[in-house]
Amino acid sequence: MALNRWIINLALLGFTALPISAKEKAPKLTYGFVNFETCVTNSLRGKKERELLEKQKTEMEKILKDLESQLNETHKKRSDQDYLDALSPQAIDELHQTYQNQIEDIKKAQSQYYQVLQQAQGRVYNVIHSDIKRASEKVAKDRNLDSVLQAEAAFFSTNDLDVTEYVIKEMDRLFSQESK
Repeated sequence: MALNRWIINLALLGFTALPISAKEKAPKLTYGFVNFETCVTNSLRGKKERELLEKQKTEMEKILKDLESQLNETHKKRSDQDYLDALSPQAIDELHQTYQNQIEDIKKAQSQYYQVLQQAQGRVYNVIHSDIKRASEKVAKDRNLDSVLQAEAAFFSTNDLDVTEYVIKEMDRLFSQESK
């Protein structure tokens, strides 16, 4: 009986010592964190992509405003009894059909606008993400980091782990090389 306790105690001692020795053997990893939003806002690529997105958005909004002004003009004609009295029944039907077609055109344009906007935002995200990844690899190598993580994934990190400014500088360097 005493021998069984001694064997159990010895086994327990061995199991409790395992994590201590495993911790001693595990290498200490060094991390850096990068803020994605800051990279989008402050990098040259991010600024250019946002500028292109705004230009595309402005063009689409102009098209929508033109369609809405055409619809408003048709609506005014449909609401003007004197104008309607001067038209033939066939012309009145055509006016109503034109109005319905314009409503459909606006709905289609709005749908396309949102699709184009979502696709463009997704493209911008992918381009910036790719640039951050490439720049992070270089920064990790230069600063002897084992890993660079997205800051938004961490609940907390100290400021000395933030490598965002270095990643942005590398992104800008890469962007300038590509732009030549």
